[in-house]
Amino acid sequence: MICVSLPGPAETDLLRQMEESQGWADLFEFRCDLYPDIVSRVVPHCHLPKIFTCHHESFDTIRHLANLNPEYMDLDQSIPLAFQEELPSSIKIIRSIHFFHDTPKDLQAVFHSLTTHPAHLYKIATFAKSTLDSLRLLCFSQSIELPLSVVAMGELGQCSRILGPSIGAPIVYASPNAAETTASGQISAKELKSIYSMQKNQKLYGLIGDPVFQSYGHIYHNDYMKDKGAIYVRLRIKSEELEEFFSLARQMGFAGLSVTIPHKEAVIPFLDEIDHNSAAIGAVNTITCRNGAYVGSNTDAAASIDALGIPVKDKMVVVIGAGGASRAIVYEAKRRGARVVIVNRHYERAKRLSEKFGCTALKPEDLGQYDILINATPNPMPIDPHYVHPNITAMDISIAPDTDILQLARERGGTAIQGREMFERQAKAQAREWGQA
Repeated sequence: MICVSLPGPAETDLLRQMEESQGWADLFEFRCDLYPDIVSRVVPHCHLPKIFTCHHESFDTIRHLANLNPEYMDLDQSIPLAFQEELPSSIKIIRSIHFFHDTPKDLQAVFHSLTTHPAHLYKIATFAKSTLDSLRLLCFSQSIELPLSVVAMGELGQCSRILGPSIGAPIVYASPNAAETTASGQISAKELKSIYSMQKNQKLYGLIGDPVFQSYGHIYHNDYMKDKGAIYVRLRIKSEELEEFFSLARQMGFAGLSVTIPHKEAVIPFLDEIDHNSAAIGAVNTITCRNGAYVGSNTDAAASIDALGIPVKDKMVVVIGAGGASRAIVYEAKRRGARVVIVNRHYERAKRLSEKFGCTALKPEDLGQYDILINATPNPMPIDPHYVHPNITAMDISIAPDTDILQLARERGGTAIQGREMFERQAKAQAREWGQA
């Protein structure tokens, strides 16, 4: 169930928030600590089931609110059982505990303390300092048989809200819109329901990288996954977190992963197998779980050169960058007969990569004439504009709609190809790898 948590604080705000969420919410949460005096005036206008969340109110206030007959009351762990037993038996009790600054390591101990009081549902809310905190919370929830909702607050906790239904959370908390929230990291109910399939027991897929929030892969992949019992989520993972991430991913049963910067090379030691192309390239952008094994492949290579829309045989192709994406582009361009030059801000890195693939490394000032320029860095203008020659074909693999280097190439009579062309080709190939096409 999607529960829209109503921030209010004024009566008119609550009425408006309920109205705009009506089509997306399954129930509403009234945060009675924020506006206890106006709840009674608003409840008659509420046509969905209600949760009254009472954490710091006086017992008299909670008794008064209980007389309004909400379907649920959320009581903090600290509220005595004797007081809970005074409440009408028709009200279902949620017992909750909140950690506003971190996610405790011993979640079993937290749950044990929470369940000392009987309740219809339980809720653990923590603050995620990393995506790993969110995944630990989700993994723990999977191991619990009692009805338990887990929420990781903060930007790095958003995946816990998206994946909650998949791992059996009875309630997922959302906001009425992106601007009005009751906790950091909340996602609007409209976004949750319009993008993601909020169902139990779905196949899990995701994007790992740092950063990831600029990606629209979750839009692309969830569009076709919604009817296939699958869900795709963005996961910001730091380089030093990869080992623990893969342990958690295996526990949770992730069926496939997309890999973006800076992890395309770094993930290889954590995989059980990589295919021939990935081994030759030395970079992986796709991970597929096959018979319990994580297998790496690369859909960037073919997608990058196909996106150009022209043959590259005997053409001079300049690739800017020396990371995982560059490796795939250089490999495929060479395989198709192009003459490849690698340019990178650190010349020695470009030279090492050129030696691996049997091509040339140059500094920008040494560039002669060339036919095709591919920017495989996050920088929208990674070289001096002087070296963007007239009448070339330029492609930027960034999904930004029109980067500086593309605008300049177009102004100088060239053809500009946006990164979306490459992205959609490689994403479609990923879907085939995962058996989701």
